[in-house]
Amino acid sequence: MPVLFVIFPTAIFVMWLGFIRPYCIRKGKGFTAGMNPGATMWVDWQMASEMAKASNDRGMVGVCRVFLIAHLLMFGCGLAAVFF
Repeated sequence: MPVLFVIFPTAIFVMWLGFIRPYCIRKGKGFTAGMNPGATMWVDWQMASEMAKASNDRGMVGVCRVFLIAHLLMFGCGLAAVFF
């Protein structure tokens, strides 16, 4: 359970705040959706992914993929914790 409630959220937050958000701001696409931090993270992830693919930035494409995989794993672990 510590993986679900501590490690995944911390890793997601660090990836967003340390890599994805600065990349978006540096490229001039760092928008704040204003709803909640999760929405801002998701918008930044989408923008960073699109910009990285357009500019062929393989490092940021990898960070965006790891970010998505971490989100999916956290969701899957949450479902497993509820149903099993």
